[in-house]
Amino acid sequence: MIANLTRNWRLFVNASDNVVVQTNIGKEAIAYVDKYRSYWTQNGGVIVTAGQTLAQTLAGIDQNIQSLYILPDGQQGRGQVKYSFNLNTSYSFNAGILKGFLSAGR
Repeated sequence: MIANLTRNWRLFVNASDNVVVQTNIGKEAIAYVDKYRSYWTQNGGVIVTAGQTLAQTLAGIDQNIQSLYILPDGQQGRGQVKYSFNLNTSYSFNAGILKGFLSAGR
């Protein structure tokens, strides 16, 4: 809504009810793991880091995919604000020493 309170003074008001969801996230990562899963599973006993096997590493990757991509899919993301309200006002000077100066506040 925009209201002209006086000839030079405007008031701007905005309110919203937002629904922002995450969808189709991590498809490339999931496809990559699925592509090589059989190869990694066949060689699951191979040690890849200090005492950790390929099978254990794959289990960790699967947990990360579950928590980063599958569970949040279709959910509202962190930090997304559902309701918002903005109020802004401005006053323009069109005469005198301040002619052309615009004063804005929030």
